[in-house]
Amino acid sequence: MRRSNAYTIFFAGLVCLICSALLTLVSFGLRDRQDLNKEIERKKNVLKVIGVDDLLAKAEGEGTKAIMELYANRVKEVVIDTKGEIIEGLTPENIKSPQEELSVYVSVDGDAVTGYVIPIEGPGLWSTLYGYFSMENDLNTVKGITFYEHGETPGLGGEIEKPWFQQNFVGKKIFGEDGQLRSVTVVKGKAKEVISNEAERKYYVDGISGATMTSTAVTDLLKSSLDKYNPYIATVRNGREVL
Repeated sequence: MRRSNAYTIFFAGLVCLICSALLTLVSFGLRDRQDLNKEIERKKNVLKVIGVDDLLAKAEGEGTKAIMELYANRVKEVVIDTKGEIIEGLTPENIKSPQEELSVYVSVDGDAVTGYVIPIEGPGLWSTLYGYFSMENDLNTVKGITFYEHGETPGLGGEIEKPWFQQNFVGKKIFGEDGQLRSVTVVKGKAKEVISNEAERKYYVDGISGATMTSTAVTDLLKSSLDKYNPYIATVRNGREVL
């Protein structure tokens, strides 16, 4: 039996409407789980960059609750303004103005502060790079760096996510002898070959072969991110309360 064009259009529209409704219901139903997964992933990245790999691996084996407990025990969250002052009552999850409210993750072991983590981001060659950068409790020595999201070319700029590249940053310094912020520069080639002054090499890391623009982007985003946090770093280094 032949159907009219109007019937065909009505039937197709009805199917689309039902499918849309089902997709909406599924999306709402999974939202809480998606939000939880995002939160867990963020916390895992912070834990990774503060150097508790063994504890994190154990927690991952035990499940979500163990990861949450490890994070609660080893990380304290702070939100600051652009002058470095702590904003009471805010957490990284409910920041409304990312340009004026900045997250700081303080690494602790019991009552002792063992380091600081800041989020870093900036344009790469093909994408925006997102990661975390951690410092020892002297707020000068690099403890770690990680990139958890990017769209750089695999095997080239994509090497920023690899351990060999990230390990280069560990132990480097971000402040000069004069107390001024210098950050860490990613050179083209090997730092040992490019920087003749051995004492200066503590501010430089090896670049990625064939990915000069991504390497330059990492240099730029790290410097701009540290510039935003410098008021907080300066006050803490001068003896102000951390939390």
